[in-house]
Amino acid sequence: MKKIFTFVVAALCGVTMMFADEDTRTVVSQCVFTGTIGHPEAGDVWNWDKRAAMVANLTAQDSWYHIYEGSSSSFGIQKKNTDGTWSSLSYSNQPTLAAGIYRYQTQLRIDGDYGSSYRLPDPTKSEANATLTVAGEEWTVGKATVMPTYSYTWVTGPEFEIAKKQLPFKFDFKTELNYGVQIINAAIQEKDLKNYTFGGSEEYSYRKLTNHVSWLNVSAAGVMSGTPTAICMEYFQDSIEVSDGVQKDTFAITAGKVAPLPENREVIASAAFTGWKNPAVGDVYNSQYKYTFQGMMSAAANNYNFPQASNSQFLRKDGENWVLMQENEAFAYGTYKWNTQIRCDGDYGYFYVLAEVGTLSVTINGEACAISNGSTQNTYSYRFVSREFTLADPNATAIDNVSAKFGGSQKILRNGQIFILRGEKTFTVTGQELR
Repeated sequence: MKKIFTFVVAALCGVTMMFADEDTRTVVSQCVFTGTIGHPEAGDVWNWDKRAAMVANLTAQDSWYHIYEGSSSSFGIQKKNTDGTWSSLSYSNQPTLAAGIYRYQTQLRIDGDYGSSYRLPDPTKSEANATLTVAGEEWTVGKATVMPTYSYTWVTGPEFEIAKKQLPFKFDFKTELNYGVQIINAAIQEKDLKNYTFGGSEEYSYRKLTNHVSWLNVSAAGVMSGTPTAICMEYFQDSIEVSDGVQKDTFAITAGKVAPLPENREVIASAAFTGWKNPAVGDVYNSQYKYTFQGMMSAAANNYNFPQASNSQFLRKDGENWVLMQENEAFAYGTYKWNTQIRCDGDYGYFYVLAEVGTLSVTINGEACAISNGSTQNTYSYRFVSREFTLADPNATAIDNVSAKFGGSQKILRNGQIFILRGEKTFTVTGQELR
């Protein structure tokens, strides 16, 4: 056995080396983009259009590499923090850019039709990183990831400064300032409102106008902090005022939900759903059918649910085995099983937890379901649920009844119709003798 194992390993190593040696693509070690690259100004909003405008006048010297084609992962901007670290700004959140030190970061890529003919240097072959020049400036190039049909590496541009500019007074509210579910007796994440305040005199002060969330503190300097000490299952809004000494603005922060420690969550021992309706013979099973089918059912309480229908499946019984139904397969007469999950998640997952198998009961239209182990985590729990059902053939039922009445009978098919034979006599499926 050891000799066989050694031979297999050696063979695999040989295959690996063979594939490595067969990479005959042209190695691209120098990449150049000509033209101009733009820099934003203080007060600009970093969004999709702004990103595109910064590189609109760049042209790749060779067509087989690129740094920007409008994908969500391409061409980002980073701001330098006071401690020297860098923070990436998400274009999707559309932040307002303040004065400071910035740099661009993106991917240098060779892919598409060119990925099979060209590649970046491969660090696993001890090949030096490629160089990148953008609008006459050298960029920092990282080690590349090289795959059979594409290669890419992260690249970073030189630092540039966005100068201070006199702007109108503005508070740029973002939903990231809101607080989701917090844990009792744990300090919340501090958030600095000054990072969202621009223009005016730049001498800002902040204060709460309401106190619906008593544990949420806002300092005069604009730092939100606090430690919740009581469980609460509701969100509230507190109004906050910001002033530059001349002008004022008001915005609302959503907060308030406070959950117990995970081990102290309330246990859900029973769950019920209604709305089940058996598939009809001839219904075609596909992704859309699953969504429609599951959408008919509703939970008796809102602290548990069935997950997205994509996580469910139908199986049909074939002898002693269960066979997964395939896309566009039609339901026929027979026995089926529906598998899904019951979940306690979202905000409810912080407050409730599903009971373990053996304790948890789940019913659909009053009928008990089979339950098997799932998972329990600090913010959610789930168990697997299955329900069997039968699509009965009414003709088969009639035939079975006649067969039972005339013991020792035999079923036959004539001209597309089923008959029962018993001795020399012939009967219809309803039991009428043919003469």
